[in-house]
Amino acid sequence: MRVKYIFLFILAISYINASAQSVSEQEIKNQFASASDDVDLGNHAKAIPALHWLLKHAPSFSQSIQNDAIEVFELVANETKDEKKKAMLLDSMLIAYESKREHFGLSDLAKNKLAFRYYKYFRNSPEKYKAAFEAFTDVYSKPETVINNNLVPYIYMTKQYNDAISQLSIDDKNKVYDGIQLVVEMKKVKGGDNSRLDKYMATVDNLYVRLLGEDISCDVMTRLAKGLDRSDSVKVSKRLMSLTLETKCGRTSEYERALSTLARNEPNPGLFKILAQYSAVDKEYQEAISFYQRALALETDDAKKANIHFDIAQLYYIDMDKPAARKNALASIALDTKSSAKAYSFIGNLYMDSYNECSEGNNPVADRAVFFVAYEMFEKAKDLAGMEEARKQFPTKSEAFGYDIVAGNSISVGCWINAKTKVRTRSSN
Repeated sequence: MRVKYIFLFILAISYINASAQSVSEQEIKNQFASASDDVDLGNHAKAIPALHWLLKHAPSFSQSIQNDAIEVFELVANETKDEKKKAMLLDSMLIAYESKREHFGLSDLAKNKLAFRYYKYFRNSPEKYKAAFEAFTDVYSKPETVINNNLVPYIYMTKQYNDAISQLSIDDKNKVYDGIQLVVEMKKVKGGDNSRLDKYMATVDNLYVRLLGEDISCDVMTRLAKGLDRSDSVKVSKRLMSLTLETKCGRTSEYERALSTLARNEPNPGLFKILAQYSAVDKEYQEAISFYQRALALETDDAKKANIHFDIAQLYYIDMDKPAARKNALASIALDTKSSAKAYSFIGNLYMDSYNECSEGNNPVADRAVFFVAYEMFEKAKDLAGMEEARKQFPTKSEAFGYDIVAGNSISVGCWINAKTKVRTRSSN
């Protein structure tokens, strides 16, 4: 017999149990001794009747009654194959926990153990969801005491409660998630296993998204984006990008961080093209060009390469680098002749826009040669509107004649264009 029980037997002389009714002190001592001996000897099943009796008739006699009862009921429940008997024993375990709470109070660790047992044994028992949710809420009222085992179970049981018992508000759902995230952050600060904690949070994120259901909003992105600092940041990034499309949140800072994370870890042309487009919107043209070039280096499809070259050409044009713009437009044509029309028209417009910078003011016919080469580009593109605009800028036949120049003659275009073409004229009207 354990020393603690001998001491308690001495105290039992003065013990009067208010709930014992007609139960004598000797009966209490006998039942206590019987339960104590059987527990010490490992005769757990044999100890059950005495423990039940003590919980009913003398619950405040000793905290050992509840401690032994919790341990014994759970052990025997896990050993039995009779599901009905197992359920009864697990219910008795819960009763023992509540008896301990009532008569002695539950320590923070005991509260954690109770909450976890709701998850372990009753996660598919709707009649227990309310009590389970309350147990976890109680545990998380003191975040510094939460054990690792109760990180995932809290949000799991919250979802069970929300789905089967009472729908929670978006604020309540967020509160649960924020509570878990706070605990994880505290554990990391205290030197916890970051890798393991990150794995827990990855599972919590999954359950959080499922818990929210149709309540997912742009605000949720901010919460989930904290995961971008975890070891599973790539997985978090993919989720954020997917949810951003679903919620139509657009270009948020969280989305951009997710995009950059994926581009670093799992680069593909599509990611760099999106980054390039964002930089272009911000008027960071050289940065945008750099992103497009990285997309180009990863792309294998010629038609898509052609489109990227064309996008680069447009950015160079905006950034006032016409030679580079033409170079990329020609590269686009070389890769995809079927879609070359837009590139030829683009080059035509580059030439049309070069009159002021390329004309020398000595010979109006020579100065207007930029429109001759522009016309050639529009002609290749079958761009009738472009051809007409270029034709309007041709010198008249009389102007050409005055400089001893005849339509069809060869003429060189200098400046950045550096091309040969033929003279074209229009009638005076």
